[in-house]
Amino acid sequence: MARFYPAYLKVGVEEVTLSDTMLRILKLQMECQKKIAAELNMTTANVKYHTQQIYKRLGVSNKAGAVMEAGKRGLI
Repeated sequence: MARFYPAYLKVGVEEVTLSDTMLRILKLQMECQKKIAAELNMTTANVKYHTQQIYKRLGVSNKAGAVMEAGKRGLI
């Protein structure tokens, strides 16, 4: 029988909060940064900054890791 443990008791699971902009960028990660910038009406520098913050908050170093980790955490 499986036991239910609250999230705060799970080892290695931290709650991550991402802004609306970060979530929108995360959902578009399979596109190049220029396309993301154009779709969200921002500069590529802003996309790069938000992407770096996403990676940092999720504890990953690339797009694939960010998408996988976000999926595990139910963010996308």
